[in-house]
Amino acid sequence: MKKVELVRATEKDIDELHQMQTEAFMPLYEIYHDDLSPVNEPKDRTLWKIRESHFYFIVYEGKKVGALRAVRDRSIDDDSIMWISPIFILPKFQDLGVGSSSILKLFEIWDKTHVWKLATIKEEGRNCHVYEKLGFKRFGEETRVNDLMTLVNYERKTE
Repeated sequence: MKKVELVRATEKDIDELHQMQTEAFMPLYEIYHDDLSPVNEPKDRTLWKIRESHFYFIVYEGKKVGALRAVRDRSIDDDSIMWISPIFILPKFQDLGVGSSSILKLFEIWDKTHVWKLATIKEEGRNCHVYEKLGFKRFGEETRVNDLMTLVNYERKTE
């Protein structure tokens, strides 16, 4: 497992976090041209996410290389079911195991959470493989976003 740290983002981090998110998602946006892309997210929406959930920078070898967000499932009033949305790694730090390690670190921090969920692009086989390797299983319906892209849901139960 790669040595990563998760450092909670605050409102003062909005510019850095928003810029990193845009940089990390731009290669996918250039492939899929989807309106749902975080590339299109206004800065005030990202700020709302920082305020209303748990957004963490992913720190690898002392550098902020990405981020992930843990957010409570809307159907409950506790942290037993959480979503990871989004998770991103800057392109030059991808394929180093940082994403997997950061998710495992998130599981340690949120050890009372019994179900983790996320959505990802079906056509991105590497991402699907990583989630499946971490114990996530597909659930629910696929969502066709456009002619190039389909979203699939994954969940991991720890009970």
